Amino acid sequence: MSFLMRWVPSLLWMAFIYYWSSKSSTPANSQVVSKLAHVVEYSLLSWLVAWGLGLSGRWALLAWVMATAYAATDELHQAFTPERHPQVLDVLLDSAAAAFALQGLRYLVAWRQSAPGALPHLKT
Repeated sequence: MSFLMRWVPSLLWMAFIYYWSSKSSTPANSQVVSKLAHVVEYSLLSWLVAWGLGLSGRWALLAWVMATAYAATDELHQAFTPERHPQVLDVLLDSAAAAFALQGLRYLVAWRQSAPGALPHLKT
C-alpha cells in the first residue's frame, strides 16, 4: 500500500477534529458526553496514525507523540475560536486515551504475531 494511502485516513480524521473544534458553539452537551467524544476522537486518531506508520519500529511511541501533539495544537486552535476555551485537562485526557488505545493495539499486534492464522485480515 502506498505511503499516501496509509496517511489519508489519519489526515481526514484530523480534518474532522479540526472542523468540530472550529465551531464557535457546540450544543449544550454534558461534560460526560464531551469528554467521551475526546476519548473516542483521540483513540481513533492514535490507531490511524499507527496504521500510517505501518506498525513498524517504535510505532506506538511515535503514534502517541503525534496524537498528543495534535491534541495540544487543537486546544491552541480553540483559543482563537469564539466561545471556545483551551483546556490542558483535555490535552491530558486525549493523550491518555491515545496511550490506552495504542496499548490495546500493541497487545492485538503481539497476539496476531504469536498466533499465525488468527485474524488473517490484519497484516502487521
